Amino acid sequence: MILPTRYTDLSGSLIGLGGYILKILDKNALSPDKCWEIFKKQYQKNISKKHTFKSFISAILILKMIDAIEINEKGEIYNVSFKALH
Repeated sequence: MILPTRYTDLSGSLIGLGGYILKILDKNALSPDKCWEIFKKQYQKNISKKHTFKSFISAILILKMIDAIEINEKGEIYNVSFKALH
């Protein structure tokens, strides 16, 4: 689910997953693979839904569509709001 519903909590939705991605990208640009590895190590065990790499990429695409993240020349993704602040 893209948005949380009565049956899907926030962490199980793609929007909720996007929040974890933005938190991971808070201070530096990372490749999608590296970002996925960090997510699995730090957050996957603490949330009710086990996200797949496919849902992770879908969340990245949603973040890109709403201009929350950008892609640099190295193919790394970064949090636009962090870059705007610095």
